[in-house]
Amino acid sequence: MSDKNFDLAEQEVKQSSERKIQQKKSISSKNGKLIAIGVLFVAFVVIGVNSFLEIKKMNAPPEQTKEEIIQDMSCYLFMVVAQLDAFTDETGSLPSSEEDFLGEDDPYVEYSVMGDGYQLQLSYADTTIFFSSDEDPSQLLTEEALIQMGIPVD
Repeated sequence: MSDKNFDLAEQEVKQSSERKIQQKKSISSKNGKLIAIGVLFVAFVVIGVNSFLEIKKMNAPPEQTKEEIIQDMSCYLFMVVAQLDAFTDETGSLPSSEEDFLGEDDPYVEYSVMGDGYQLQLSYADTTIFFSSDEDPSQLLTEEALIQMGIPVD
């Protein structure tokens, strides 16, 4: 009987140690899952905050002086006039809309046909500049820009 009791006791000890090992594995498995979830949560928070700051930075007003904004707008308007003139030279007529010569509806540019001419209005950052077809487009650029483009300066 003592051998039988000894075998039962040994078997209980083995089962007990196996249960403890299983419990430790399940605890470490749960801890691993919790750590993974925590790391994932922190990563999402960091990405979310970074994205929010980038969007905020992109929506902020430009860090330029009013003169720099006007100069940039004038250069852009010069390029729009060049595209419009190229379209007119190619087709022999003024385009009916800005999509015809820009390829898209630019939200900053307003184009209107006035008889045989046209008028352009460019609005950006609370600043608006106008250009009419009876004006010289070179007036839109600075002297330095005209020289760089090879346009003679008076």
